[in-house]
Amino acid sequence: MTIFETRYSTTDFTPVGPWKRLLPLAMMEFGRLFRTRLGVFGFILCCSYTLFLLAVVQFHETDWVKTMLAVNPTLSPTRPDFYMKFSVESGWLPFLGLSCVIGVRAISGDRAVNALEIYWTRGISPWGYFVAKWAGFFFLLATVFVGGPLLAWLYALLTSSSADFLQETIPFMPRVLLALTLKSLVLALLAVAFSAVCDSPKKATFIWVLVLGLSAAISRVMEKIARHQMRANPELVPDGVTWHEAVYLPSAMVRIEQSVAGLGTGPTYPVWIACTCIGVVLLALLWPVKRVLRTTEAVA
Repeated sequence: MTIFETRYSTTDFTPVGPWKRLLPLAMMEFGRLFRTRLGVFGFILCCSYTLFLLAVVQFHETDWVKTMLAVNPTLSPTRPDFYMKFSVESGWLPFLGLSCVIGVRAISGDRAVNALEIYWTRGISPWGYFVAKWAGFFFLLATVFVGGPLLAWLYALLTSSSADFLQETIPFMPRVLLALTLKSLVLALLAVAFSAVCDSPKKATFIWVLVLGLSAAISRVMEKIARHQMRANPELVPDGVTWHEAVYLPSAMVRIEQSVAGLGTGPTYPVWIACTCIGVVLLALLWPVKRVLRTTEAVA
């Protein structure tokens, strides 16, 4: 049927699969950071370490780089530490910034304006909505943590004068990329799940920073207690096990990614302790998420 005098015409109905509905939502979440100049500047700042990796690769034959490598061999592009160093030592800083701006505001912002029921009426299921938000923030974290090392490795591979570089790096590079991808997945899930249990983005950001700060402080206090016990009675803490670091979730994730990447440096406590701490927190967050994302909860 054609509606006359308004120039409306008939059209054919084309069914759209669930993934085609969720992908725009994920891309919107990914692009929220780039809507302002401050957000673009913050993203460039998070990725600035990539320039350092590229500079080391480009000038690895110069004297100053050779001197730097003699002092710190982990900066060699033929070692896995070179690609993991930023994530392991300073990865908590970009994660904290991006999670406060995007991650913990992903769902809490929609809850604050009662927008969830709009998604439900657009053929998007509650858990599909959650997965799309998770995927959007994961893409953002992966761009920072995975994109930089991958770009540096590909650039070193393309500029290498022989096949020795590929033979030296191909045994560990898949594990490095897997570890960084896993880190982005888990940390994105933590932030987005936390955002679902808060009904205000400002409240979510404040509580998120508070929880991370308190967990870091508790970890430091437990570290001092453990060191005191080790000095007094070394047999009470065998082999210098520092499991208390797993209380701080970014540190627990560092232990997991080091284990996946096969790095020999870093914390020596069993990796199952870090997995247990993160698993317990995820279960504690996902349980209320199940209630929050119910259709009746949103509409009511």
